[in-house]
Amino acid sequence: MGFFSALFGKRDKIAPSSYSIRGIDYYTPEYYRLLSSDPDISKIYGRDHTFPNYSDTYVTDENYKLRELLLLVWWGKPKNGRKSTVSIPKYFFSDYNLNAEKLTRIFKSKGLIADVGDKTLLTEKGQELYEKYKALWEIHSVKQYPTNLDIDFPNWNKEHFELELYRMELKYYKAHAKYCKKMIDFFNSFNAPASAQEIQNEINYYVNDRNSDLSKVNDYQEKIAIMEERINDNKDKLETLSVE
Repeated sequence: MGFFSALFGKRDKIAPSSYSIRGIDYYTPEYYRLLSSDPDISKIYGRDHTFPNYSDTYVTDENYKLRELLLLVWWGKPKNGRKSTVSIPKYFFSDYNLNAEKLTRIFKSKGLIADVGDKTLLTEKGQELYEKYKALWEIHSVKQYPTNLDIDFPNWNKEHFELELYRMELKYYKAHAKYCKKMIDFFNSFNAPASAQEIQNEINYYVNDRNSDLSKVNDYQEKIAIMEERINDNKDKLETLSVE
């Protein structure tokens, strides 16, 4: 969705305590009050960028941690296996604090994966675990929203998650469009002449931002309607099958 690239691309809002442009000083208490009302997506999410990737609170039947099983899922993702000499991604260390090479050797000793020729493949036992925990990869792969393997895995449903994510982002864009309108009204209240370029730049900035927000609102509303329709259709199909 490219959401965070837009969010973190926001310009610096820190301004000097006193600054005038052609006699117009807009750094007033009202200006700073309006700036502080800029909606925060992390409050809508209920999670910010510091939210941990795992918490090791989910107890598996196999006595592995979910972050460890994520590595097994990674090995099993390609249908034809991975080359035994492949470099394991660094995020297993940086994001999940795993000694992935050592854990891979443990998986082999436990009969979950095996080297066959130049490939490392899941065994039958490993395939069973892969099917059970493959949703971990979907959780790990989410980029727009801070996920946690242990919190999100128990009730994970990718389709429902994506719908809820669109709903949260729609809420954000609606709120940000209202925020931009307030900023536009604030700068227009100065009735500044066209020569007051800084004021005009501020107005143009928020007008463009608001137009972008409103475009996303329309886009997300259409996407949400389609996704809700698909979910309801699938639900109806399941109910029909259960009756038959």
